[in-house]
Amino acid sequence: MYRKAALLLILILASLGLYLACAKPNVVIFAFDKDFPPFSFVEDGRFTGFDLEVLTAVLARKGLHIVIRPLSWQEALKQLERGEVNVVSAMDKTVERLERYTFPATAYIEYRLNLFVGRNSRIRSVADLKHKRVATQKSTTYSDYLRGIDGVNIHLYETELEAIEALKKGKVDAYVGAFEVAAYYLKKTGWDGLRVINPPLQVTSMYFAVKKGDERLANYIDEGLAEIKQRGIYGRIYKRWFY
Repeated sequence: MYRKAALLLILILASLGLYLACAKPNVVIFAFDKDFPPFSFVEDGRFTGFDLEVLTAVLARKGLHIVIRPLSWQEALKQLERGEVNVVSAMDKTVERLERYTFPATAYIEYRLNLFVGRNSRIRSVADLKHKRVATQKSTTYSDYLRGIDGVNIHLYETELEAIEALKKGKVDAYVGAFEVAAYYLKKTGWDGLRVINPPLQVTSMYFAVKKGDERLANYIDEGLAEIKQRGIYGRIYKRWFY
């Protein structure tokens, strides 16, 4: 009886703490995919990445402070929809997502969606994917893209890194994902067995998405992005991660 009461009290206090953190006008809870290098990931025991640096710079112009919440991509989306966090990065606008979240007017980067195969693969284009095993990350527009291709055997993974590993280990015939993530993986691991098929399948504008109806934060992000670009801050961050 006492144990149940204590557990209930802990849950209530945790919920209250979350509510108070979200309610503070100068605090923004930022949830992100914790396995999405070079955009958001762990390096030398700390969370870092392009998305975190950009959003920190953007909100600092408005006197706002970030509380980070590293999650799986799927959990980040759920918590944003429930209003448990204020903002998530790496979102492209879709009809479905526009119903669930609010987007700033300005994208913060463009992603290249590419098809990757093993160096000795006979796959040369999307047309060769029929009856082939193709890895990608679940709950993404990448998987939506693959569902539009007839005859593809889609293998879904929790992270992009797991999808790349599946190709490396021969569990699948190809991988579809962000060019920047694959490039970072190759740079870090030194693996030379991956070949990119060009041109990109898509070039997509990516946004910071905020909880539904939070127009104020969406406007802050738009204004902050414009300011850090004008001051050259955005360019310096970009070069640090992508050059």
